Amino acid sequence: MKKEGVILVIILFSILLAANAGILTPVLAVNNSSSNNISASDSQLVNKAYNCLKGKVAAASNCDSLSAEEQAFALLALAYDSTSQQNCKTALESKGRDNMCWPSTGCKLKDTALAMLARNYIELDVSAARDWLLAQNSTPTNLEWYLQIDTTERASCDISIDGASAHTVIIDDNKKINTDAGSCLSRAQNNYWLKVSPSCYDKKFTISCDKQFFTSLLYKKQNSQTIFVSSQTNNAPADGTTEETVNVKCLAQGNVCDYEGSLWAALALSKAGVSIDFLIPYLSAASVDNEKYLPNAFLFMLTAEDLYWSGLVSQITPQKYWQAASTPYTKYYDSALAIMALEITDSVEAEDAKSYFLSNEASDGCWPGIRDTSILLFSGWPKQPANVDYSVNPCQPTYYCISSGDCALAGGTTLSRNCPSSSLATVCCTAPAQTLSCINKGGVTCQSNENCVGNAVSASDVNNCCVGTCEVQQEYTCNSCKTACGSSEKELDAGSCPLSQVCCGSKSKSYWWIWLLVILIILIVLAILFREKLKLYWMMLVSKFKKTPPAAAPQQPAGMMRRPMFPQRQMPAGMPPIQPSKPIGKSADFESTLKKLKEMSQ
Repeated sequence: MKKEGVILVIILFSILLAANAGILTPVLAVNNSSSNNISASDSQLVNKAYNCLKGKVAAASNCDSLSAEEQAFALLALAYDSTSQQNCKTALESKGRDNMCWPSTGCKLKDTALAMLARNYIELDVSAARDWLLAQNSTPTNLEWYLQIDTTERASCDISIDGASAHTVIIDDNKKINTDAGSCLSRAQNNYWLKVSPSCYDKKFTISCDKQFFTSLLYKKQNSQTIFVSSQTNNAPADGTTEETVNVKCLAQGNVCDYEGSLWAALALSKAGVSIDFLIPYLSAASVDNEKYLPNAFLFMLTAEDLYWSGLVSQITPQKYWQAASTPYTKYYDSALAIMALEITDSVEAEDAKSYFLSNEASDGCWPGIRDTSILLFSGWPKQPANVDYSVNPCQPTYYCISSGDCALAGGTTLSRNCPSSSLATVCCTAPAQTLSCINKGGVTCQSNENCVGNAVSASDVNNCCVGTCEVQQEYTCNSCKTACGSSEKELDAGSCPLSQVCCGSKSKSYWWIWLLVILIILIVLAILFREKLKLYWMMLVSKFKKTPPAAAPQQPAGMMRRPMFPQRQMPAGMPPIQPSKPIGKSADFESTLKKLKEMSQ
C-alpha cells in the first residue's frame, strides 16, 4: 500500500509541475540563449549567407550597379574578402564627389556618413567626408534650454554672462529663484529654473554661490513635457565657480535638420575620433518624434546611457526581432541596428534575434535584398577586413577599445587609432570603461516573471538590473492625469501629463483563479481515477483514530457446524404472507400528561 501511495503522490506532483510549465520554460530559455559561442550548424548558416551575398554582389556588376547605400553596407560586410573589398571600394568611390560626399549629384548626409563608415573601416582617409559633415551644422530652433542651480540651503549666487557684470539671484530654502538674471536668463517652471534665451546660446555662464552648489543644463523640445538632463553636472564648494554653455547643433539637409542623417553622421564622426557632444541634445530631444528610425540603438551606442539601453531592449517583439512602428525599413534592417548596439553588452536579446534570423534564412542563404543581408551579417557576425594591419598605429595596449558612449561617460577622448573590432560602436578611448555591477549601480536583479518598478539599467554582471524594486508582472492601463493616484491605481510614466501631475493606471484583472480552477479539476479527476485506493487509505486512516479495536467474533470449536439461532419455519404452500403488526396505541396516562403540558405552556 505504501508503494502505491508514493506513486500517487509522484503523479500528482508531476501534473502540478506541468501546469506551471508556462512559468518555468521561459527561465530555462533565457539561460540557454545567453551563450555567445556559435554552434557548428549556425556557423554553416552564416557562411552560407556570406557566400550568397558575395554571389549577389558579383552579379550586380561587382557592386557597380548598386546604390551608394548598398555599396557602403556591402563593403562593410564583405571587407574580409580582398576581391570583394576592392570591387566595392572602387564602385563606392566612383559614386562620390572626390571622396567628400555621396552621391556626387546631390550629396546626402546619410549616404555620406555610410560611405565614411565603410571607408574608415578599411583604413582609408576620411578627412574630406568628416569636414563636409561638420560643415552641415545648423542650430535647432525647437529646443528650450534651462539652467538649474541646486543648493542644500538658502544661498546667494552671482551669474556672469561672457565675463560681463554679474547678476545676483537668491536660491530660497524651497529651491526657488527670487529674480531673473538679466535678459539671457528668466525664471521658469515655477521659478525653479532659469530659461536660456535663444539669443544667448553659445554664451558662457559663470556661476558662483556662497554655499556649496551644483549646476546643470536641462532641455526639452517645444510643446513637450519630456525633460532631458545634460550628461555633465558641475559642482563647486562655497565661493567656487562652475561654467555652463548651451552647445547644441544638428546636421541639416537643405537648411532643415535631418534627423536620420544626423544619427548616422554622429556614428561616423564618433568612429573617426570626433567629439559629437554638440549633436546629442538634438538627437535625444527629437527622438520621441522619430521612433521609426530606432533612435535608441544609435543613442545607446553614442551615450551608453541606461535610458536608451532599456528602451531598446523593451522594443523587441515577441518573435525576437525589432521592427519600429511606421519604419521605412524592414525587420532585418531595424534588427541589425539593435544587434549592433547591444552586441557590446553581450545581450540575451541580441543573441535571440540572431538565432531567429539564422533559422529563417532563405534557401539560398540570403535574406531579402543586398542592403538588408549586408547590414545583418555585419552586425551579427562581422569578419575583420582584409589588408588591414592593426599593428600600425594601434589603440591597444596604450589606450582602450570601448564604445563611444562608454568613452564619453569615462571622460575620455576618442582617438583616430586602430581597434581590432568590427563594431561600429567601438572607438579608441584614452580612458577605460567604467564597468559597474548591478549592486554597484544601486540596483537589484529582477526575475523573468518580474517587472522593474524604477529604472531598468545595464550592468556588467546581469541583464535584468533594476534601480528600484522588482514586482510580479501586472498589466496596467493609463486612465487619467492626477496629482496623486488612488490606492487601487498605479503611477505610470507621466507621458503627456503636465509636469505637476502623474499618469494613473488601473490594474488589469488577475487570472490566478483560473489556475486554481485547473488544479481543482485535476485533483477531482485524480480522485475519480483512484477512488478505490483513496477509500482504502481513508478507512486505514480513520481506523487509527478509534479508541478500541472492534470485538472479535466468537470462535467455534473445531469440527462443529454453525447452526441458526432460531429454527427456520417453512410457509405452507398457498398461505398468504404475514402482515406486520400495527403499532401499539398510546396509553391514556401518556395522553393525559401531554394535555396538561400543553395547558401549562399556554
